[in-house]
Amino acid sequence: MTSPKSPNEKSVGAYRVDELSSSSLSIENEDLAVGQDNIFKDPAIYEHYKKVYEEANYECRHLLDPDFEWTPQEERKLVWKTEWRCCFVAFLFFFNLDIDRGNISSALGDNMLTDLKLTTNDYNLGSTINLVCFLSSELPSQLISKKLGPDVWIPLQMVLFSAIAMSQMAIQNRAGFFATRALLGALQGGVSYSSKSCFQHKLSNLVTVHT
Repeated sequence: MTSPKSPNEKSVGAYRVDELSSSSLSIENEDLAVGQDNIFKDPAIYEHYKKVYEEANYECRHLLDPDFEWTPQEERKLVWKTEWRCCFVAFLFFFNLDIDRGNISSALGDNMLTDLKLTTNDYNLGSTINLVCFLSSELPSQLISKKLGPDVWIPLQMVLFSAIAMSQMAIQNRAGFFATRALLGALQGGVSYSSKSCFQHKLSNLVTVHT
């Protein structure tokens, strides 16, 4: 006699969700293949998610293989490649982004307003322009990233906004300050989405090559 299910318990195929979670996450012997606890070995679960992935046009749906197995050593090797090729690149990207955002604060603490003949209101207006351009470019940036691929768009973004950031040393007046703030905001839009897309893209490539 089976015990009754709790209200928060759902069934998928022949398994309960709590059983799937515990079985899929536990490996008692490091020498055993990780894939032996693959929940997609259940035909009902496999067919359900295969349909879901197909309907959603999931880009990696062709990699769904219920019989695929791998060892813990192979998984650690893949994780290392992912951290080096994806996470490190993302770190460099956000590091460069933070340098630009921090530089304006450092310049403000010096004599920037006096040198450029700006008022506090001018500076605040420049910050607002930067934010508006940043938010306005989110969607276009995401569409470009989807079209060109994040592995192309992210380096291009880095080169472009780095060039604009370096050109700030030539600012002489209020108009130049507003122009660079607007361009930087526009070129830095969609950073988070592009980085996430790049991570997913590189991860899927790494998995494909690794297998």
